Amino acid sequence: MSTDAKPAISITFTDAIRNQAKAQGSHITDKAVADLDNVLRSLWAVDDANNLSFDVGGGQRGTFADAFRVYGPAGSGTADTPAVKDKSRTELAVEQNRAAREGRSVALAVEAQDIADRYGNPWITGNRTHQGIITNGNANLAARLRMQAGVRK
Repeated sequence: MSTDAKPAISITFTDAIRNQAKAQGSHITDKAVADLDNVLRSLWAVDDANNLSFDVGGGQRGTFADAFRVYGPAGSGTADTPAVKDKSRTELAVEQNRAAREGRSVALAVEAQDIADRYGNPWITGNRTHQGIITNGNANLAARLRMQAGVRK
């Protein structure tokens, strides 16, 4: 899927932004609409199947609704009221950060397991770099390998 080349057209998302905010029960100012429109215009691409998608972080592409959820009023503080009334902006930002890191955590755990499989137990071989990667990527695997090597934490 190629998402690098953007056609030479002018595109705006202002109506879609207003409709999405209204659907979520948020009030969004004209300035916030313009700011979000500028952000979204820098993140969109059309794939090989002519589907519009947006960079939603973490190397992932998503729909307009996904991009609005990530960059819109609840996450960026651009609206007069948050989209989710039960949570503060800080709580929403923490949730978005956790979601963005979730995919990264899985990749780190896979990398840690791959290093252990490929190079063996770094607590036995003494490879401090691999010890750090495994400890940061998969704490349970690191504990098991330390225990196998007879190393106390």
